[in-house]
Amino acid sequence: MKFLHFILIASAISWCHVASGWAIQQPIAIIYPDVAEPYGSIFRKIVGGIEDELVDNVEIYSVRQETDVERIRNRVGQESFGAIIALGRGGIFATRSIGTHLPVVVGALPLTPSEKSGISLEPDPAILFSRLNQLAPHIKRIRVVYSSRNQWLIRLAEEVARERSMVLLAEQVEDLRSAVHRYRVILQDVDPLRDAIWVPLDSVTSNEEVILPLLLQTSWDKRILMFSSKPSHAQRGALFSMYPDYYGLGCSLARMARKTVENPKFSEVLPLRDLKMAVNLRTAAHIGLRFSTRQQEDFKLVFPAR
Repeated sequence: MKFLHFILIASAISWCHVASGWAIQQPIAIIYPDVAEPYGSIFRKIVGGIEDELVDNVEIYSVRQETDVERIRNRVGQESFGAIIALGRGGIFATRSIGTHLPVVVGALPLTPSEKSGISLEPDPAILFSRLNQLAPHIKRIRVVYSSRNQWLIRLAEEVARERSMVLLAEQVEDLRSAVHRYRVILQDVDPLRDAIWVPLDSVTSNEEVILPLLLQTSWDKRILMFSSKPSHAQRGALFSMYPDYYGLGCSLARMARKTVENPKFSEVLPLRDLKMAVNLRTAAHIGLRFSTRQQEDFKLVFPAR
C-alpha cells in the first residue's frame, strides 16, 4: 500500500489554471500537520498549489505538537490574515485550538456540507459518471450503497444521472451488517450488461475487510463493472478509480479562500474536481472492454503495472 501512495504522490504533479495575475491584499494562513511520509509529501503538494495560485501571499505553518499551536495562535493574533486554509485533521484541530474568528477553508478531508467551507476528498459524481460513460457507454444504471454521511453526495449524483439519462439506484444503510445484506441482494439482482456498482468513500459501505472482498470477488465472477472513489481499489481489481490531483486541489482551495476574503459570508462544500484516473486493464479485459490508444492517454495510473 505504501508503494501505491508513492505512485500517487509522484503522479500528482499538475499545474494550476492560469493565475489571475493578482494577489489578495491580506495574506492567507495555511495550517497543516507535520506528518511522516508518504502523507507529508501529499500535504506539501497541496501547499504548493495554494502558494502558486495566491502568488506566494501566504504564511505556512506545520503542526506537530502543542507548542506549534501556541506559536500559531500568537502569530495569527499579531498578523492581519484574510482567511485560514486548514489541511487534514491536524490542521482542523490546530485551527480550532487557536480560537480564531477568521473564515476557514478546509481541505484533504472527506467533508460534508454541515461543516466549514472546503473541498471534500469525495470525487465529483459528474466526473465519475463522465469517465464511466467514456469507458463503458453501454452502462445505463448505477447501483450504490451509502450511509447517512453521504446523503449530500448522493443528491448530487442523482442530478448528474438524470442529466445523463442514466438511472441511479441508491440505497442507504446505517451499519456494516445492513450494508453487507444490501450488497448481497444487489449482487444477485445486478445485470452486467447494463449495470455498474459504484463504491463511494464511505467508512460503512466501503469497508476494506468485509465489503471490498465481497464486491471484488463477486464482480469478477459475474463480470460486473465496479468503479470506485477510493484510489487503491483499482489496484485491487475495480475497473477504475479516481484519485486526487493534490497540486490542483491546492489551487482550488486557494481560489475558495480568495472568495471567503472577498465575501466573509461565503460558505460551501464542494466535491473534489481535481482528479486523475487509475484503470485496471486486467479487469477491463476480463469484462470485455478494450480501450483505444487515445483513451489510454487519459489513464494516469495503470494496473497491473506495465
